[in-house]
Amino acid sequence: MTVPISTPEPDIAQKVEEIIIRDYDEGDSAHGQHLRDTFHLADVFVDGINKDRMKSGLERFFQAFFGRVDIGPSKIEYGMYAAKGASLRSTDLSRQVGAAIFSPDGELVTQGCNEVPKAFGGTYATPRD
Repeated sequence: MTVPISTPEPDIAQKVEEIIIRDYDEGDSAHGQHLRDTFHLADVFVDGINKDRMKSGLERFFQAFFGRVDIGPSKIEYGMYAAKGASLRSTDLSRQVGAAIFSPDGELVTQGCNEVPKAFGGTYATPRD
């Protein structure tokens, strides 16, 4: 979609919002956009609002991607990794949801996931030693 350069900013903002809402989840269409299903799988999160942070975030990602080994994960990246790891413990293959709680210093406090409940209590998960 192209818009003339003279388009008023409120009109542009409205068009952008319409596209974001459409791409967030295009319903049952197998070939439509389903962005809400992809964010947790991202390898990098880039601040698209602040130009300097966007540039440094992309540079950091590409340096790490192309082999720089002295770049560790950010707090956000480590948090998403921990939540994803927790989700994989769930035996509910249709809704593997994980969560991770961190201290303000970035230390992992706890992890959890949804689980399939058993009749009369408990879960189907293998007991952890």
